Amino acid sequence: MGEPQYRLEGIVRTRNEGMEDFEGPLDVIFLLLSKNKIEIQDNDLIIAADGGYKHCLSVNMMPHLVVSDFDSYHEEIQNVEVIRCTPEKDDTDMLLAIHEGMKHGCDEFLIYGGLGGRLEHTFANIQCLKYLCEHGFVAKMISKDCCVQVV
Repeated sequence: MGEPQYRLEGIVRTRNEGMEDFEGPLDVIFLLLSKNKIEIQDNDLIIAADGGYKHCLSVNMMPHLVVSDFDSYHEEIQNVEVIRCTPEKDDTDMLLAIHEGMKHGCDEFLIYGGLGGRLEHTFANIQCLKYLCEHGFVAKMISKDCCVQVV
């Protein structure tokens, strides 16, 4: 019996800039995933939620907007629009950032840094994906190890 084949949808970029499915062995799938890079388009809106601002800076990416109660990031933020919220609130910084994206007309949300770390934060972030799905948006949460999407 041969090596099992796996399928990834929309993972391989074609010459005409479209995305095609790929089917192949698991080691090739992992290689493709490891090559996954963040490609920022001119019309993309980058929103950093709380400590996400520090991560953006660490990869030389300047967000357009920071939404935070500043419980995780305490340094001065310059040259970026900042929406400050109080630590005593009903929504997470992530959900507040999502609401800002919705206000700005975003129809697809790629969320980086929402998995791992504290388990209750991971669950809350996955709930954000569910919220987006229920409201008709395409959303994925991406980490170095996996990608989560609610359908």
